[in-house]
Amino acid sequence: MSQIRPSMPAGMADRLTLSSPGALLAAIPHLLGFPPRNSVVLVGLDADATGRESIRLTQRFDLPPADLRGEDVRALAQAATAPMVASGSSTVIVTVFGDGEPGATGLTATTELVDRLIEALDDQGVWIKDALYTDGVSRWSYGCENPSCCPREGMPISDELRTMIAAEFTGVGAAMSPSRQAVIDEVAGQPGHAAPPSSRCSAIAATARVSGIVSVSGTCRASAMRRSSV
Repeated sequence: MSQIRPSMPAGMADRLTLSSPGALLAAIPHLLGFPPRNSVVLVGLDADATGRESIRLTQRFDLPPADLRGEDVRALAQAATAPMVASGSSTVIVTVFGDGEPGATGLTATTELVDRLIEALDDQGVWIKDALYTDGVSRWSYGCENPSCCPREGMPISDELRTMIAAEFTGVGAAMSPSRQAVIDEVAGQPGHAAPPSSRCSAIAATARVSGIVSVSGTCRASAMRRSSV
């Protein structure tokens, strides 16, 4: 597994609170340092003594081929969730970034993978706060059937919200690169750093960043998810 851990400006600590699923999804490209495409992003959280949750680890890997099934999906999920456990994250939000709306088939194309990720985390005693899908414009939830919260057509992620979050990150010098390849090229050009290997879903090529500088205060649903919820 390859990981990229660029530094974050210390001045951003305690500046940004993500109080909705849309805010979290809008922030993830900035946490990674690039906009994810056809990706799964796991966001690991842990709470301080006051109960305020902060992000400990943001980890990305490619969506697997559509024909990956059964034990192969289970093995991928177990390997992909290991860094979350190792980071000390007590809660995880599972997000899937796709190229388009779920369509007539809903979220079924990625449901098996999300189920196995939740199962693997649950087996390690990690609480699942939410599981979300986004096309970058709207969001859907894998476990919420409340139409006021999770309508079939998705909940829009407003331009205003995306602009506000982008401005927060840019304002402290954490500008986002245009693509993952641009980040790899940048890291490879630094002395003492080697470029990560080419990504292969079976090898779970990942990009991760330990942050601890963004708090998460809410999701679509008040209760957390367990595997039976999805």
